[in-house]
Amino acid sequence: MDQKRIRELEQKISTDYGNTTGVAVLKEGKLVYEKYFKGCTRESQVHVYSVTKSIISILIGIAVDRGYIGMFRSSPVPLAGLKKISPNPH
Repeated sequence: MDQKRIRELEQKISTDYGNTTGVAVLKEGKLVYEKYFKGCTRESQVHVYSVTKSIISILIGIAVDRGYIGMFRSSPVPLAGLKKISPNPH
């Protein structure tokens, strides 16, 4: 890997992406770069906010695309026949 570009990347992360605590790059299944910021290590536990939802959405999309899970169909229950519930009963 180009050491100059790596230093540029690390500087960019440090100055412009203050919430980033670590970066790992895999190429052909092998770890080729790993760097932690803000005193974090590989063992650090950090709050990932909504990242988990995004990753799960990507994985579900891949699984649907590859046929591992089927597309969700519309509700088998006709919604028009359901009783309307008032949001404010008072």
